[in-house]
Amino acid sequence: MQLGAYPEFSQRMKFYALYRLNTFVRRGDYAFEHLPRVYCIGILGTKIFPQVPHYHNLAVLRNEDGVVLDEQLTFVTVELGKFDKPAAACVTDLDKLLFTIQNAHKIIDLAAFPTFWDESWIKVALEEVDTRSMSPEALLAYEMQLSANALAVKHARQNRERNIVEGREEGVQLGREEGREEGREQAQLAALQRALQPNKLSVAEIAELLDMPLAVVQAEAARLTPPPH
Repeated sequence: MQLGAYPEFSQRMKFYALYRLNTFVRRGDYAFEHLPRVYCIGILGTKIFPQVPHYHNLAVLRNEDGVVLDEQLTFVTVELGKFDKPAAACVTDLDKLLFTIQNAHKIIDLAAFPTFWDESWIKVALEEVDTRSMSPEALLAYEMQLSANALAVKHARQNRERNIVEGREEGVQLGREEGREEGREQAQLAALQRALQPNKLSVAEIAELLDMPLAVVQAEAARLTPPPH
């Protein structure tokens, strides 16, 4: 990134790119196969190529006919001095990024924010710019806030999982209690049916013995009594 005029900027880009290429070569014991490509990207606040009308240029090794001979080293330059698109005309990601670089520090009114600033990757880029411009103290406070937010999310997730487990356990316990209650009712009904067999106790005695309402015993007795012929 170069904001002001810098003589021989192209030479500096070649120095950076060749230094990186030589590093890869030495790291591979001077073997030249399978070397990764090297991209040298220069974003300039001014104009350095007056003979070229485009603000974005991509350069590789070509012959006099323009045929690509090698793409091992790729030089990418962006001249912001030539970029004058308004927000409404920014369609490509590159144009959106360049507009953001030019205007992020100028536009303060939220109503004037371009709609593409809501895109997730632009938000990440703006956040990165904000953190890089922070003082060590401000960056520490920012990272502490991130840590606190992460901890809050972790606790919320743990509470949710614990509530789910407790809900399942309560459901199981309720099912057990309902099962026991149903078993007691079935046992009581079986005892009632046995007591209502012929030559047994009277309806009133059965109700008192089983501690059941008299009306319930009478209804069950009527159900078990065969109809007259």
